[in-house]
Amino acid sequence: TTLTYLNIQCCGAFAAGAQHVADMISQNKFLRRLNFSDNNIGDQGATYLARALETNMSLSHFDIAKNKIADLGAVELGAALTKNRRLAKLDLSINEISDDGGTALAKGIAQNLPLTCLDLGSNRFSGLGVWMLTLSTKVKPLANPAVHRRFEIKGLPSDQWTRGQLPGLLSEDELKTVLQ
Repeated sequence: TTLTYLNIQCCGAFAAGAQHVADMISQNKFLRRLNFSDNNIGDQGATYLARALETNMSLSHFDIAKNKIADLGAVELGAALTKNRRLAKLDLSINEISDDGGTALAKGIAQNLPLTCLDLGSNRFSGLGVWMLTLSTKVKPLANPAVHRRFEIKGLPSDQWTRGQLPGLLSEDELKTVLQ
């Protein structure tokens, strides 16, 4: 029997446990869904997992909510999204990510074609972070601009930033430059 779903939720794994999980997913070719939420892995653990995601081509759903991941971890995960070609859903809700991490994730979103759902609820984004993330979903994927995809970001507040009160802050061409 092949293991396709693994739930390691709320196990107190911390960064050291994340390193072991990262080693496993970097070599595993069958695991499709992994719930590694509520393990207090922080930025260091997120960095281990991000490096594994760069080469893992089997994982399609990854839940790392409630792990005290801040901007440094989000930057690493955003970079991993530019290389991963399988992940469809990523849950980063209830972490400590703010605008810098959100901008890095926006870059990953713009270059990752398979990713269709990202949960970012209960993080620390200002209106600008929400705006950047929302706009990144409206730009055609930089990896293949001819393809139109449906994309959903869950958990972002609908406020004045996403309702267009910042027209002209960045043109679509300028946004593409920022997201590359």
